[in-house]
Amino acid sequence: MEVKRELPFFAVSPSYYTKKFFSLFWAQTPETPFGYKPQNFARQDNSTNTSVTFKRHKNILLIVTDSLRAKDIKQDPTLTPNLNHFFENGFTSYDHLATANCTHFSFYSMLSGKLATSFGNARRSGGSNSLIKTFANNGYKTSSSEATSLDWYDVSSIIFAKNTSRVTWGEDTDHLRNDTQVTKNTIKTLKEYAKDNTPFFHLAYYYGNHFPYLSETDTTDLTLKERYLASIRTFDTQIAEILSYINTSGLADDTIVIVTSDHGEELQEGGIMGHSGRLSDEQVYVPFWLFGLPQIYFQNIRSHIDLPSIILAFMEGRGATVNNSPIILTNCDYDFPSAFAVLRKNSRNDFLYDHGYLSPMQERNTETTKKQQIEDANLLLGIIKNSKS
Repeated sequence: MEVKRELPFFAVSPSYYTKKFFSLFWAQTPETPFGYKPQNFARQDNSTNTSVTFKRHKNILLIVTDSLRAKDIKQDPTLTPNLNHFFENGFTSYDHLATANCTHFSFYSMLSGKLATSFGNARRSGGSNSLIKTFANNGYKTSSSEATSLDWYDVSSIIFAKNTSRVTWGEDTDHLRNDTQVTKNTIKTLKEYAKDNTPFFHLAYYYGNHFPYLSETDTTDLTLKERYLASIRTFDTQIAEILSYINTSGLADDTIVIVTSDHGEELQEGGIMGHSGRLSDEQVYVPFWLFGLPQIYFQNIRSHIDLPSIILAFMEGRGATVNNSPIILTNCDYDFPSAFAVLRKNSRNDFLYDHGYLSPMQERNTETTKKQQIEDANLLLGIIKNSKS
């Protein structure tokens, strides 16, 4: 007997927006972290002000593009000639780790210096100490130009200071046009700061390297990979205007310039497309360019989570210290990681995490590797326990 089933087809918005809608009816609980009252959830900054006094004074220009992996530029540096030229006297790494494989976790770690295990608590408590807030507390003007809004998962409420001047183009779906506006607005903002000799921390957030990989090239007959590479060339061209202004205006003498990505991207390697699904090299290794810090600080920047401590060590007049601790990666989920990876000099151990249970993803066959896996599991369990307390 032949049985036929007709399956309904549903077109739905991303789960983030679906949960936002139902938050109008749900109360906020750990099980429904997106249930909240809009007037008081993640809007009031309840973070503790940690006293940090700067002994050195440099501006910060942080440029972040979405979904730019290191792999392709490492193989072909000619993709980014303008970046290569500007940072030839600075620091370039294609072995830098994003700490997470999605935007909200990555921005949180990059600007707080904390793992995403505390992201959910920061959302629900209404804030966290962040690099931008620390600069604001030291009298810096803080601002952003965002090709798409960082209100996503309430990131903006966590990372920005109250008086941060934000310009966003989140309602426009033409991300290439938005990126052009980010470039223009960033240069305009820097000119205003230079005119008044105002110390600043400015964040420029680009989106063109994210799917569908928009570029100034006619992509009609290009493969997916070719479209992605074209978007990298376009990003390099876009920010060349900013880097040129930094040089010609004299801001290069007193500005720390950082260019990186929030996470990488898979282009059907192993049948996977996009990001957020697993902690693969394509999703977590991102390019990292830095200019304006003494070389002694470069050796300690291995992942996004290192950035706040390195910047603050310099600004406070402290020396650089060698960091030999393992690098921990966090896999994307709503507001608590669904998987982890612990990277040491000669080993890597991956674990799934679900409702209090940590499960190893690799089978270890020697006493040495088993011992290391157990040590890494205990390290993660301690971190998870502290984040829940």
